[in-house]
Amino acid sequence: MRSSIESLTEPFIRYLRTAGYAVRTIDHFRLMLRMLSRFAQEQGAQTVREITRRMLGEYQSRLLTEPGARGKPLTADSQAHHIGRLKIFFRYLVRQGLLLVDPACDLETPHVPRRPPTNVLDLAGVEKLLRAPDVRTVLGVRDRAMLELLYSSGLRVSELAGLDVYDIDLAVEELRVRRGKGGKSRLVPVGKIACQWVGRYLREVRPQLARRRPHEVALFVSGRGRRLVRQNLARIVSAYGRAAGLRLRVTPHGLRHAFATHMLRGKASLRHLQEMLGHVKLTTTQIYTQVDITDLKNVHRRCHPRGRH
Repeated sequence: MRSSIESLTEPFIRYLRTAGYAVRTIDHFRLMLRMLSRFAQEQGAQTVREITRRMLGEYQSRLLTEPGARGKPLTADSQAHHIGRLKIFFRYLVRQGLLLVDPACDLETPHVPRRPPTNVLDLAGVEKLLRAPDVRTVLGVRDRAMLELLYSSGLRVSELAGLDVYDIDLAVEELRVRRGKGGKSRLVPVGKIACQWVGRYLREVRPQLARRRPHEVALFVSGRGRRLVRQNLARIVSAYGRAAGLRLRVTPHGLRHAFATHMLRGKASLRHLQEMLGHVKLTTTQIYTQVDITDLKNVHRRCHPRGRH
C-alpha cells in the first residue's frame, strides 16, 4: 500500500470527524497536511515511512518563515497549533500500524503564554446587547433566546449551533453539549431568564420557522427552517453588537469571555467554571483570573494618590 500523505489525508480526516473535531479545526488539519506534503516532496520523501525526525526538525524551523494563509509568517500561536496537529497526525499513523516509530514525538511545541481576554463586556454592555433584538418579531424572539443562552451558559458558538431540541431541559434548567471541543460532552446549567426566553421561542416561534422542515431537530433554525451554522450565529451576534451601539466588536466568544469573567467576579470557583466551560485543563480557565487583576490595576492607577503619573 502506497502511504503518501496525500493518500492518507482522507482516512485521517474521517478519523477526525469520528473523533468529534470541529469543521474549522479539520480545515486547519488539511492545511497542515498540504504544507507537510509539499515539504516532504521537496525532501524526496515519497511515503510517510521516509519522513525522519531530522526532516521534521527542519520543517519546524521552516515554520518560522513559512507564509500562512494570508501570505505572512505564522504567528507563534499558529506555529504551536500547527506542530500540535502534526503530532496528532503521526500518533494516528502509529496507532494505525503505518509507522513503527513516531518521528514527531520529540518535537517541542512552542510555548505561547496564554493571554487574558481584553475588552470584556461589562454588565451594562451585556444588558444593552441582550435588549437589542426586537422581540415583537419572530426572529427577534429567536435571537434574544440565542443571546441569553450564550451568555447564561458560556457556550462556544459551535456548541450553540450543534444543539438539538432535546438537548435542553427547561424543567431542570440544564442542557447537554454533545459535541464539545474534542468530541467531549458535558451538562451545563441554564439560568432562569435564559430558560424563559428559550421556552417562549420553542412555544411561539420555532414551530413557525420549522413548518417547512418538520423533521429538523436543530434547536435554533433559520427562516427556512434549517439549522443555523457557526457563521450565521457569529454574524447575528456581531450585528446586534453594532445595533446596541457598543464600542467593542461583539462576538459569540466575547460573550463566553463575559460569562466566565462575571462568574468569577460572583465568586464561582475555578473548578466549577472549568466544568461549565468544558476546559480540559484548569490552566486554560485560569486566564480569567488575570482579567480581574488587570481591572484591579486599572482601579489602583485611577484611585490611588500615587498610582497616577
